Amino acid sequence: MFELALPYEGYEIMYSMAKQRQQGISLLEVMISMLIGLILLIALVSLMITATNSSKQRATSELLDEQARQIFTRLENDLYRAGFVDSFTNEETLKQAFDGNNEGTAAGYMRQRSKITNPALVTLLGRNTGGRILPVRGSDNGTNMPTGVSCSPERQCLQVAYQALGASSGLSAVANSAQEANSLSGAAVGCNGLQATDAFPILINTYQVVKVGTGASAETNTSLSCSSNIRNFANADGGGRSGMQPSVLGVEQLVFRYLVTPEDATAANEDPNLDTTISGRSVTQYLDAAGVQNITNNPLQWASVVGVEVCVVVAAESLDGKREADIPSVQPKVPTCRRSTNDTNANAPWAPDIPRARGDMRLHRRYVRTILMPNSLHLIN
Repeated sequence: MFELALPYEGYEIMYSMAKQRQQGISLLEVMISMLIGLILLIALVSLMITATNSSKQRATSELLDEQARQIFTRLENDLYRAGFVDSFTNEETLKQAFDGNNEGTAAGYMRQRSKITNPALVTLLGRNTGGRILPVRGSDNGTNMPTGVSCSPERQCLQVAYQALGASSGLSAVANSAQEANSLSGAAVGCNGLQATDAFPILINTYQVVKVGTGASAETNTSLSCSSNIRNFANADGGGRSGMQPSVLGVEQLVFRYLVTPEDATAANEDPNLDTTISGRSVTQYLDAAGVQNITNNPLQWASVVGVEVCVVVAAESLDGKREADIPSVQPKVPTCRRSTNDTNANAPWAPDIPRARGDMRLHRRYVRTILMPNSLHLIN
């Protein structure tokens, strides 16, 4: 048997190769690897924190959306009914609704200013209550509001009235109180649960923003609240309005502008042209409560209102109850519902955002919706 002998150089090459394979990782390589791992870890932690914050802010944003939805739903339900009167309640109401030969009735429907002596009698509800109850009216200082109702320019008040029930005389197609009490429609129930009756069928709901609690925390715990009152057509008080019922928390501002339709300028010795009149079919101004009540510039006053623009600023903290320290840096100023000028058009500019209150860690958002009042509109063929 033969034995292969390698030259010395061959042994040296093999030894060198084995030595290279057995070498470990250098300190530099370890440090580079640790640095790369640390960078990846920091990026991962940062990503997780960002995702968590985004998720919490999204949840808070959804909560704000829900708060605004509840507010608009409540106000829509009332404003859609504002001024409603069941025309078949009794003979007098029937005459007030359909007697076209009555000059006051005809002038009221057409808002013919030359034939209107009292703007409170323009609407059907106003005519049937002797001008004592109006479909809608608002205030930014408490004027024309019940005792104890607090209003301000940033936290305004709104009162909405309508007939909740028809009489049970057999003439009306509207459910009577017994039928309505057994139904689920809620048409006869005020905003604080007050039940209307056949004897007192008119519901008057009054909305305002109230502070919940006492002390400094009350300023950051405000709620849209409402009280109800029932009356008859003679304006006799049927009870209610025992106190404001909080409904939606976190309402910081509540501001209304009123959609005003123009009067009909037809002379007193002429009849309005139903094809050309724009009264009741168009909106020429968006006015605040003071502007609506200014009889010099708006002779029809509240009878001219055919819709309401509702602006609300709501605020909410994180759902997990933990205050978000980064909210003040993300939103150093909060939106307002005030306008920069007393502009009367729909797109009047907003006033600048206002500084955040010290210690306020909530997210704020402004919502706006325009709600029409069908019972104040004239549908002319």
